[in-house]
Amino acid sequence: MGERNVGLYGRFATARPALEMVAEAFGTSAAEALRRCPGRPAKPNREENQTLRLDPDVVEAYRRLGRGWQTRINEVARANMPRRERRSPW
Repeated sequence: MGERNVGLYGRFATARPALEMVAEAFGTSAAEALRRCPGRPAKPNREENQTLRLDPDVVEAYRRLGRGWQTRINEVARANMPRRERRSPW
């Protein structure tokens, strides 16, 4: 490692956190906005991630239909779901 690189790595070792520098340069509200990092807004009708075990031939039949095969399985499940909830005997 050359002497020029040692100085660069030494500066990294003593560098301040970026949020501190943003707060100093742009104010604490800007640093808070970066810290929160809201990400993608939630969809109104979010799908639930669920593991569902299907026979391999069923999965293969839907995959052969091409893109959107999982959506088609969901449509079939929706079309065949019970129309009203059964009351629990408990």
